[in-house]
Amino acid sequence: MVETLSELEMTDHGKLMVCENGTVELLVTMLSHDDIDMRKAAILALEKLSGVPQNGLKIIKQNATEILLGILFRESLSIPSLVEKIVATVMNLALSLTSQDADHPEILFLETEEEVYKLFSLISLHGPNVQQYVLRTFLAVCQSSSGLNIRKILRKVRFFIN
Repeated sequence: MVETLSELEMTDHGKLMVCENGTVELLVTMLSHDDIDMRKAAILALEKLSGVPQNGLKIIKQNATEILLGILFRESLSIPSLVEKIVATVMNLALSLTSQDADHPEILFLETEEEVYKLFSLISLHGPNVQQYVLRTFLAVCQSSSGLNIRKILRKVRFFIN
């Protein structure tokens, strides 16, 4: 079912409807499953659904960002296509933070310096698509309500690079 969901072409309204019935919770749970194929299917479905800001906010509230970053840095670096899908999903989630629905200070995203450093490090490790997704992620997060904190962390990163 999840594979089919990731392959379907849907309107934004259709994506919203899918996420109203517990789908987000199920997909986030699947991210922690032992079966790598199940995790891949969940990642693909979350990428598709996260393109709608309201869905992105729901996904963030389910702590999917932390789980996705964990998968990204523990397991997926050896699978370039999976890296790109995860980073694209994280970018979609970051973009949802800049939507009108995101005016809630309790929404946490890239909470630790370690997460910021690791995500930033992908710029030098991967090709142009991943680089673009990472840069768009940081641009969106810097424009969100938690932007001040992220900008402080990024200034520290700059000192480590020089």
